[in-house]
Amino acid sequence: MNLIKHLVLVLFVFVFISANAGIGSATPKAKDSSSYIDITKDWQYIEISGGNQWDGFYKDKTVHLDESFGWEVEYSSPDDEIEVVERVELAGPTKWILSPLDENNLAGVLSESNRIFDQGRVLETRTVWKNTGEVYSSHTVIEDDPEGEVKITVLINDRVVRVYKWYLIPKPRVIPFQ
Repeated sequence: MNLIKHLVLVLFVFVFISANAGIGSATPKAKDSSSYIDITKDWQYIEISGGNQWDGFYKDKTVHLDESFGWEVEYSSPDDEIEVVERVELAGPTKWILSPLDENNLAGVLSESNRIFDQGRVLETRTVWKNTGEVYSSHTVIEDDPEGEVKITVLINDRVVRVYKWYLIPKPRVIPFQ
């Protein structure tokens, strides 16, 4: 009886492998073959402001009026260029203040496009960067921003690489920072 079970199992495995032959050796598309990303380091931060002078970077997850919050990802990739999509989701709608791309930027951004969704609650920015090994972004809290959770999802070459979260309070922080 055990011999029959063993033969049935071997036959099943043989049929399964034969039916799927070639799947593992399919040649990837040109973009897919070199578009892997290896994340070597990443972090999220806030910049605390006391008037016009920046007091420094903190790992606090609460960000207040006139403070900036951001992320940075270090990576390795064989591609000459990478595509980064940043999706910022707020607790409610806001007025997005978007600056045009400086064509002479030193960061390595080649192109940028923005789309606003959900009545101003979501901003999606698509950028193409030179492969510099580092990508980043930051945003500053304004008076019209809604209080609540901020979630930023970062995709590189169509793959989610990180999700960051902060809690936004559109009122000034009491300085000195505790």
